[in-house]
Amino acid sequence: MRAKKDLTKTDREAILQQLMAHLVDSKKLIRGALNKIALDFGVHRGTVQRVWKRANVDLDNKLRPCSDISSRKKNSGRNLKHANVADRLRAIPKGRRTTFRSIAAAMGIPRTTLHRYYRRGIFTKYTSSVRPALTAANKVTLNNNFLTLQGCMRETICAQGSNAYKIPHIGKAKLMARGMLPEVLVVDRDVVELGFQQLDESDISAKFEELAVEVSEAMEMCDFSSQLEKLIVNDELEEDPGVELGDLLDLTHLF
Repeated sequence: MRAKKDLTKTDREAILQQLMAHLVDSKKLIRGALNKIALDFGVHRGTVQRVWKRANVDLDNKLRPCSDISSRKKNSGRNLKHANVADRLRAIPKGRRTTFRSIAAAMGIPRTTLHRYYRRGIFTKYTSSVRPALTAANKVTLNNNFLTLQGCMRETICAQGSNAYKIPHIGKAKLMARGMLPEVLVVDRDVVELGFQQLDESDISAKFEELAVEVSEAMEMCDFSSQLEKLIVNDELEEDPGVELGDLLDLTHLF
């Protein structure tokens, strides 16, 4: 028997499709169809029969041969336990409204209960400007960016890892208008072999150490700039012009 209490919309539609396939002369079901489909889906025969009755199939109706097979009417089910969920949700800072888990913790309700409210339409998701929805225009932009990155990687290999190269331009807009824009750039075998040769000749550990030093210096400079900005905003430099800047910022180890 089925472990779940209710059929999903997808299950009901699949059952209805199977029932439609077992019609005789487009009017009646063949003998044993209900039992067979119930066995295939692991549900009771009465469940399949209810789906069939709810569909009320009429193939003579060209616009809508089947009725709605939703299992529940709108606003049915158990009563809402938590009041003013939408208002309480709006009161939570946006920084804590990133996941169901963080929202549930802030509101003090179970995550499953919160998800149930979401499915009922008590609140909806919003699209962040930082992480916008993936639209057709965004897909085109991403594809163009990746093609440019592939071209830059090819030029970097040809320049033996140096950034002294010109950004390649392949005329993506013209190629797209002609339907000839590739999904990936084709690289000559000589370029691939050159890349492998550079990797074999490079000391990866030393490269990682150099990168770690660069990142550390960049973070220290960022910290220096942030503290300097605070001093300028607070006018602390004008209050005591005789103080050493390095001592004031506690960054003397950089000099």
